[in-house]
Amino acid sequence: MAFNVSQERLEDEARLLFSVEVLLANIPSLITDLSSAKYALLSLTDKYRNEVKQKSMLIPSVSERFRELLDLRSQLQSDQEKLSELETKIVSSAPPKFISKEEAYTGSTTSAGYTSNDYHNDNEKMSIRCEEDPRNASSELLSETRRSDILLDNNEEGTKYIPQFGNNSNNRAVVFLEDEDLQKVQEAELKLEEERNELANLAKETNSMEDRFEIDRSRCEAMTKHVQGLKWDYEKTHTALIEARNERQQYELFQHEWKERKIISDEADKGLREIFGLCCRDELSIIAQALEDTRGSITNCSKALADKISKNEVELAVYQIAYKEQQAAAEELKEAIIHLQHHQRELELLAKRQEIEETKRNSIRQLLMSSLYLSPGSSEVISEELQPEHKKEIEDEHQMVSLLATRVGVMEERRREIAAILMRLSPTEEDIVRLKTAVEQVRSILMEELIINEETIRDVDSS
Repeated sequence: MAFNVSQERLEDEARLLFSVEVLLANIPSLITDLSSAKYALLSLTDKYRNEVKQKSMLIPSVSERFRELLDLRSQLQSDQEKLSELETKIVSSAPPKFISKEEAYTGSTTSAGYTSNDYHNDNEKMSIRCEEDPRNASSELLSETRRSDILLDNNEEGTKYIPQFGNNSNNRAVVFLEDEDLQKVQEAELKLEEERNELANLAKETNSMEDRFEIDRSRCEAMTKHVQGLKWDYEKTHTALIEARNERQQYELFQHEWKERKIISDEADKGLREIFGLCCRDELSIIAQALEDTRGSITNCSKALADKISKNEVELAVYQIAYKEQQAAAEELKEAIIHLQHHQRELELLAKRQEIEETKRNSIRQLLMSSLYLSPGSSEVISEELQPEHKKEIEDEHQMVSLLATRVGVMEERRREIAAILMRLSPTEEDIVRLKTAVEQVRSILMEELIINEETIRDVDSS
């Protein structure tokens, strides 16, 4: 049984070692997979880190540009408010017409005069231009206002402001200037034209800048979203890298523990094999010693059994002879008991006859006495008993017969017990214990002393 248990344990250990060898064979592939995953994660983290750095560096410049655009926008709004105010002022004023003295005294003076209708027409045209193109209209109004300012300055210096009326009843304000003043006015008009062009260009740049501002704002929002997504990806990658590092450390710790456990398991396996070998040798030596002891005890027991069998056979023969003798004595006692019972019956018949005769004699005596005394109960009844020798003979013979019958009955019971004990044993009985117990029972029955008393006599009589 112990050998089977140890063999099953060795099979389990062999299965465990096989599974460990398979795991150790797959460890290099697992290490390569983990290293490749580590390098991929490191490359991804480096790439995302560089992108995040670049975009984080772009964020301040974008914010500065955005701040500048907001400042420009506020300035443009203030300029637009000023321009609208100036436009309203220019539209409300009527610019005059500047001409020289030579043009005033030529034949085309009437056609060059500035009438009131022309003034109203110019005002209507200026309002239409303001509605169609407010920027150019504002520049023209500004030039006209500057002309009016120059005219007023020249008037203060000695120029003449003369309103003229033509034949078509159209009146317009006409300002006669000297050549030098007219040249200055023309130069101012050129400068005004340049400023108007600059203002138009500035308006175009402002519009394009507003468009670019909207585009940059949308790009900035997209960039912030992208940067936020990159930040989340970086955090996810960083957490994954930390988990991979922890797993790598756990794997290294597991590998180190596995090596230590393998060394311990090898040592334990070696120790178990040595202990198993020692146990097997000790077990074999113990089994051999036990076999020798059992063989010696078997030989001794066989010798003792042979001696006991021979001794018991002799005793059994003696007991059988004694049984036969007892059986013969019991037969003789039976014959004697039959004879004595016959003699006892005869004595009992004789006693009954005597009793009958005595009753007859007593009855005759009672009749005589009753006839004499005339009363049956007045005289004493005298009963004669048996003769003394007969009575003594009956007592002696009856006691001897009862004692003998009792002794014969007890011996008959003992004979039945011995017969029952011997009947339980077969002629080819080999069980020493049963033979020994049977012999002891027969010996105890034969060695028991016969005790005859009144109880045994009553028991025998009742049976």
